[in-house]
Amino acid sequence: VLIKAARSMGSSKFDIATKVVLPASIPFIITGLRLGMGAAFLVLVAAEMLGANSGLGFYILETSQTFKIVEMYSAIFVIGLIGICLNWLLMIIANKVAPWYGRQLSVER
Repeated sequence: VLIKAARSMGSSKFDIATKVVLPASIPFIITGLRLGMGAAFLVLVAAEMLGANSGLGFYILETSQTFKIVEMYSAIFVIGLIGICLNWLLMIIANKVAPWYGRQLSVER
């Protein structure tokens, strides 16, 4: 509908792409980034558990094998906090790039 309206008003293909299509696709791009960031963080921790000599994933594996339960859950809690902070940071960026998208979310400005 928006593309047809822009065409009827005489917009060029470049104007339609930059002023209609790109802004309309920003919410989907942001959602993809949020999902991809979560998956990438999960794979990072799993890779540290399997093949690293340092990092939170390695620390969780080491503390679970030596029965240091408090330290293990502390590291898991830190991973959760990092994930929440990364998601919050991405939502702040989303509010700057696409303010109309931020109104749909629960992140305060």
